[in-house]
Amino acid sequence: MHEARQAQQFGYEVSPRPAADSQPAREVEGRMRAIKRDADRHARKLALLAGVTLAAVLAVQAVPMAIGPALAATVFLGLMALLFLVMFAATRGSGRQAIKAIEDRNRLLSGHAWQVWPCRVEQRAHERPKFTAKRMDEVIGVESFRDFRDGAAGHRIHLLAPDGAVFRTYFGVMSDDAWHGMADGLGAVWVCGDLRFTTLMWTPGAERMWPATPESSVPELETIGVTEDRTGDRMAEPGIVDDITRSAARSALSLWLG
Repeated sequence: MHEARQAQQFGYEVSPRPAADSQPAREVEGRMRAIKRDADRHARKLALLAGVTLAAVLAVQAVPMAIGPALAATVFLGLMALLFLVMFAATRGSGRQAIKAIEDRNRLLSGHAWQVWPCRVEQRAHERPKFTAKRMDEVIGVESFRDFRDGAAGHRIHLLAPDGAVFRTYFGVMSDDAWHGMADGLGAVWVCGDLRFTTLMWTPGAERMWPATPESSVPELETIGVTEDRTGDRMAEPGIVDDITRSAARSALSLWLG
């Protein structure tokens, strides 16, 4: 877990075990598996409807009726059966996609620790993620993409160094409860993954994790909790970032130990 070295050098909390072993990951995993079960149940219903409709087609063909009504009924029921089969195939595809998303996410959670970073978040209602829908689904599952597709705002997430300067910036679609839990856009975020690539993020109590992709360039952002002494050297004062870090550390330790 060498990718967590920077967080440790900053004095930020890093989970002693892989993220998959934490209670939050297990809870989110349970919700994702419930989504998969619902998709499978829906697929079975569509398959049953398709089978019943096909049986009706065969029955109409077997019943001696006037050729006109029989042909019309056959065509109608055949089209219905085809529609159900198409819906079944689409649902099965979504189910397979959900399974792959769970597997990909579990590999990430199993191979990396949680890192707890202070952050500043900016909501970007009209911006789009730099990763594709397929990439999002591979990392986190279909519910994140649906949130964004349905008009959910994107967020620029700035991880902060101890002096309040921006260390790295990511873009993702935070869950609403995570965003509203930030005080004036300031708070702490749990990060899982290599900081050079797409990571999973979460905040304690949030309904879901979300993928976040690093931006190639960090935009200008005012420094938080930083002053300069008379020699011009940059100094961190006990302030907002320190308070966030201490509070986040207490919360993380209670969840990891609990």
